[in-house]
Amino acid sequence: MEVLRNNPYSPSPIEDNARELEAPYSVLFHHQEELRELQKVDEGYETALTPLLSFLDSEHQKEFEDARRMFGDGLVTLSHVDKLYRNNAVVVTCNPETKVLRAGVLTHFSWASHDTAYLRGWSWGYNGSQFTRVPWTSFMQMPTSASPKQRRAIPISELPVYPFCYAPQHQQEQLRNRGAQYWRSRNGHYCEYIQYKDDLQSANVSIPAEGC
Repeated sequence: MEVLRNNPYSPSPIEDNARELEAPYSVLFHHQEELRELQKVDEGYETALTPLLSFLDSEHQKEFEDARRMFGDGLVTLSHVDKLYRNNAVVVTCNPETKVLRAGVLTHFSWASHDTAYLRGWSWGYNGSQFTRVPWTSFMQMPTSASPKQRRAIPISELPVYPFCYAPQHQQEQLRNRGAQYWRSRNGHYCEYIQYKDDLQSANVSIPAEGC
């Protein structure tokens, strides 16, 4: 599977919003605690947020807690995959043949079918003079072990694309080190080293004819 590739299909903002509002409300899963804090700020927020948070507690809290517990163990099932991904989070992919890691920023996640996810985002690229944000898209096929028939939890890092925060420690360190080196080179400088004539003369070596 080609994880990062161009794709002409680009959902409209309206379609993005419609998908985000479908149950199980993965956006609210990621921001539930922030909403609870905002609820305490003043009476206006409390009035607006109390019905929403009460609904989440009664209809989805058990599901949310199950997902958090599973993620804490580094595992995921197909039913919880969409809760892994949040907008503006860094995601990682590993080429199965070369084992080369790539990282990018996720801006969209949705289901293209029951076992295939559509992801969209950007990563840094170099155009010869400066760094630019290069868009990417991916159709991510779920591993067969995570299929509805198997109903088995798999390591998050076995997904073709997975959040950076759930990557193994050695992968995180590798990406941080490579990213730091890459970013330090964003302002290119041309350097030319010229050797003095005296140095060139002293560097000459005579080779006896019989040694040839």
